Amino acid sequence: MPGPGASSFSHAWSNASRWLQRGVSTSASRHAGGDVSRRAANRRLAARGAVVVATATTAAVAYDHYRRSKGQPSVLEEFKAFLNDALRVGSGGEDEEKQGHLHAPLALASLSLASVSMASTTAGASDSLESAVEPRTGLRFPKKVKPEDAPKGKEWELAGLGLRSKNLFGLKSIKVYAFGLYAEPGAVKDALCAKYGTFSPEVLKSNKWFLEDLLASKNDMAVRLVIYYSKLKIGSVRKAFEESVGERLRKVSPDNSDTVLQKFTNLFSDDIPLQRGTIIDLRRTSAGNLNVTIDGRKIGTVQSHALGHALFDLYIGDPPFDKGAKEEMGMSLARMLK
Repeated sequence: MPGPGASSFSHAWSNASRWLQRGVSTSASRHAGGDVSRRAANRRLAARGAVVVATATTAAVAYDHYRRSKGQPSVLEEFKAFLNDALRVGSGGEDEEKQGHLHAPLALASLSLASVSMASTTAGASDSLESAVEPRTGLRFPKKVKPEDAPKGKEWELAGLGLRSKNLFGLKSIKVYAFGLYAEPGAVKDALCAKYGTFSPEVLKSNKWFLEDLLASKNDMAVRLVIYYSKLKIGSVRKAFEESVGERLRKVSPDNSDTVLQKFTNLFSDDIPLQRGTIIDLRRTSAGNLNVTIDGRKIGTVQSHALGHALFDLYIGDPPFDKGAKEEMGMSLARMLK
């Protein structure tokens, strides 16, 4: 779901693209007019070009800041490519008089390119400290999150990243979404240190009983899913949860599993759009609630400890969606005991 800055950024970028195409295509026709009329028209077009390039640059940096705050990929590299195209086309062999209407905007484009490059470098350095990247998708996740109702001074830490992939007819593997698991270290330690505190993280990282006890505990935990497959539809998400969560939920709580599962899957209604970068946050609370949020908008809650257990079993249970991620998460969770 696009952020609040997406439409303004898209509009500004579109205007800048139209200006560039118009400016180059009308160069020859401008040259055919008289000197006075041609120069006046060039000045007007140059002024307009400078405005749209500046607006597009401002929108790009603002929109990029919004996307990175949501853990989504940067757009600055793409915008830099646009500016480079503008410079290349604008200096593509026309004589100086013909290109008069391009000089001011292109000078600004050159300056914008330098500033965006600096912003991109600064953002990358900042991101490496504040976020982690799932390497197979390039999707970013914040290293720490703070739920609105979290106690003062309490932050949840990223325990690990993984990838949910799906084979199609045994021929092709589709990268569906990247995921990150979050937990509050103090709560993990309080719940499990007495039983497992003497064991090393290396021993506990894939220990079935350690992770099973964590799942059975009533600790707050969260998993963030960031969509990678751009053609994914919400109906497919709903069906996938019906199958995967449903199977594990029936093992945890066979009595009313169908009712609970239907309440959960009904939250993923057909009117919810998805695109690459859409964020689905699934959080279980110590009170037994499972809260579902999509791109920052809460879409519903289901009250069921068993549902939370079954859901998180997909990521740190047996078998997990991503075995390597399970070990990484197990190691990080075990370190929280120290």
